[in-house]
Amino acid sequence: PTIPLILSILTRVFREDTTMSLLQPGVDLLNRLSFARKFQLILAILLLPLLYGGFIIYQDESKLVDVADRQLYGMSIVEVVHPLRIYGAQHRGTSAQWLVGNEGALDKVKNIETKMASALSKAKAAILSNGYSNQTKDRFTSYVSSWGNLTADKLRSLGSAQSFVQHTEWIKGISQIIDSVAGESRLVLDANVDSYMLMQMVVYDLPALQEILGQIRGRGAAVATKGSFDPDSFIAVSTLYDGVDVAQAEMNKHYTYIERHNADMARILKGSVETANIAVKNFKDLTKQQLLDPDTPQVSGSLYFSAGTEAIAAVAKFYELGVKKYYVRLNQY
Repeated sequence: PTIPLILSILTRVFREDTTMSLLQPGVDLLNRLSFARKFQLILAILLLPLLYGGFIIYQDESKLVDVADRQLYGMSIVEVVHPLRIYGAQHRGTSAQWLVGNEGALDKVKNIETKMASALSKAKAAILSNGYSNQTKDRFTSYVSSWGNLTADKLRSLGSAQSFVQHTEWIKGISQIIDSVAGESRLVLDANVDSYMLMQMVVYDLPALQEILGQIRGRGAAVATKGSFDPDSFIAVSTLYDGVDVAQAEMNKHYTYIERHNADMARILKGSVETANIAVKNFKDLTKQQLLDPDTPQVSGSLYFSAGTEAIAAVAKFYELGVKKYYVRLNQY
């Protein structure tokens, strides 16, 4: 029994000696300092963890601010590029009427081309002068060049059907450029549900709804101008008619998420959402009642095109409000 006791005592003494030897330099230092200096040293030691914690928090907050700045900048680029889709859709629809016999539409086609030239110049300057990947820049440059194949002096040789297809592919390409900008600008990495859903609407949902409305407007106006469907055009317009429902549902789904997570923002957006839904419904009713259901179209090409433009304009107003509120939300970070 005495041997374990002796070992225990020796171990305790060894530990105390080891501890004292480790602390001895600090003890000696404190013994040489005045009381005031001791207090200052202890306070400095206590502050070190706080300073380190503050530095870590600062780094984390700086990263969040950097991301928000990048997102703000990316959204400004999206705003500059987005009009290319709008002018492309207008040019597609107006050209469709012109190519099936409405010669009066040619002046409108050329007017849109003038607006497109200015918009292309602004978008090119924005994309090429900023920190986006070479792949994005090269692809955008190729789309700027390919627009020349869709101007009025080239369209007669294409014909109405091929013109519509090539316009649609060009607009799709511009949307892919915007997708790249959104990804490289970290718009898609927003961790807040309300602002992420708002970003989804203004970058993806609303432009997609505008585009499918633009497609049905263009095809429907061409049919109305011509005065009859053929099997291909009837299938195309019917398919687009159903596609409007899908695009509209995506917009409303994301608005519902915003209602759940940010009631104040939802209240601000509510009027524009309702106006857009009503305008789209009115255009769809016109499409069904005066274009798809009758044996022959009961609406003129110009009237149908105007009705489609009204629906697109209502969605565009919602888009503009959404962009403004998205900027406000990002600036809160």
